[in-house]
Amino acid sequence: MYSGIVKQKHLFLFALLAFNSCLINNPVNSLYNENELPQYRETSMSNPRGIVIVVHGLNVKPSKMGTPSTEGTLVKLLLESGYHVCRVTLKGHGGSIEDMQNVTRSDWIDDAYSQYCLAKTIAERERLPLYFLGFSLGALVYEVLLNEETEMPVQFEKVILFSPAVAIRPSAKTILMLKPFTTDKSIIRSVSPKEYRAQRGASMAAYKIIFNMEESLNAASFKNCNIDTIIFIDVNDEMISAGLLRERIEQYELTNWKIHEVSNTGAVIRPLYHHLLIDNRCVSASTWEYITGTILNFIY
Repeated sequence: MYSGIVKQKHLFLFALLAFNSCLINNPVNSLYNENELPQYRETSMSNPRGIVIVVHGLNVKPSKMGTPSTEGTLVKLLLESGYHVCRVTLKGHGGSIEDMQNVTRSDWIDDAYSQYCLAKTIAERERLPLYFLGFSLGALVYEVLLNEETEMPVQFEKVILFSPAVAIRPSAKTILMLKPFTTDKSIIRSVSPKEYRAQRGASMAAYKIIFNMEESLNAASFKNCNIDTIIFIDVNDEMISAGLLRERIEQYELTNWKIHEVSNTGAVIRPLYHHLLIDNRCVSASTWEYITGTILNFIY
């Protein structure tokens, strides 16, 4: 009995460590940091190759997905490679922590869809292909959105996912053990690298929405998700199971999905967090070269 209690405590602590990088925000008041607002930027290259929607993860600053001036980031890579970039910000990630406390599923879907409509309109006007790049929660929200009934159907030419929250480890869900002692507005403090955090932590409401979204995606059998997709995941990811992800690919016949297993050995960020792979500080120089080269080869 004692060993069972200890094991349960370990799972609970593991969940607190694991689940800190995947939510979203809605820029509506003066508390928002301008650098974390939704941004649309055009490449300086003539004859753009396409438009890429880029979305952050839970409690990750949207700006950590990149800016035109920040070396070693995804947004800068895409702009310099000839792509327009629409960087999405989901509610809870750019302003007051109250947004994180009060976030709803509809908030995230609405934020994602409104930014999609903007990018889609521009893509159609300029006759450009539209791509998607999402990390963790951002990946989950748009995969769910693909199965929503919307006025403008959500479609992408190709999809790039980092540590997508579509195959969450059961051990990560033990954070729900806190439910008897918390409310939806309770903030679970983050242990991810401080410089990447949008808030001091994520709300219990946010975690519950993520788990429910994953369940709804499974219930929909990933119906509209079999698009050409590449996935980057660390085999030691604290939140996402590469094995479970492979099972879902087989179960739902996602024949156009391809997994690239990488390691963040050599990363300079501390504490080391295997779920976080989104810039050149999160992985070694050689792994970042592999990731970026694979992305560009995929969408060229």
